[in-house]
Amino acid sequence: MLTRRLRSGAPHPDGTAIPRSPAASGEEGSAASSSRSILSVMGQRQRFPIAHAFAALGLFTLVASAAAATPDLSGSWTFVPKRSDDVRAKIVDAAGIAYTQGDIKKDAPRAWIREWLIAQAAQPDAHILTVEQSPAEFKTGMGDEVHNYYFGRDTTRQGPGGGLRKATVRWQGEQIVVQERAEKGSGRIDEVYTLLPDGRTLVVAWRLEHKSLRQPLELKLVFEKTAP
Repeated sequence: MLTRRLRSGAPHPDGTAIPRSPAASGEEGSAASSSRSILSVMGQRQRFPIAHAFAALGLFTLVASAAAATPDLSGSWTFVPKRSDDVRAKIVDAAGIAYTQGDIKKDAPRAWIREWLIAQAAQPDAHILTVEQSPAEFKTGMGDEVHNYYFGRDTTRQGPGGGLRKATVRWQGEQIVVQERAEKGSGRIDEVYTLLPDGRTLVVAWRLEHKSLRQPLELKLVFEKTAP
């Protein structure tokens, strides 16, 4: 009885603890280590789905925050001439005189662009800008001529002269940038939409480049919101 108690690591009759045998310690150590390994694996299996859920939640929150940070330009906007550039004067500076001169065939595109721009600026509905915006799409235009642009995707549309233009839209900080480039030729239009802090004023920086113009046409157009 006493021998078995000593071998099993039971205390000595005088109260002194008797060390366990190396074999017994090794067996118990292996068992404890295996238990810890199993528990660790079980814990990891439980934590992984939670970690993935938190990661997905963090990504969703980041996307939602980014979407919330961009302004909404949707609404009806009225052109304010007093706060904008003199459109006609700017057109004349960039496009020159009304009639062709020199090489008529070469100068005809310039005269046509000039006439078209002035005619567009003189239309009554040119004073009303309509904007519809969503996370995937941006619609903008004067009167009935509203153009659709898609974030992250190029589109092809026909220009006023009949040629095809590749159109894109993207966010640049808190500004929306629309670009149209002629698939053939040198024509290019850039539009930058900026909503001022008051939330009621929209500034559109409009730029037209074409090899027939004397210089690029750059316009600052200011609009005030009239309807949500």
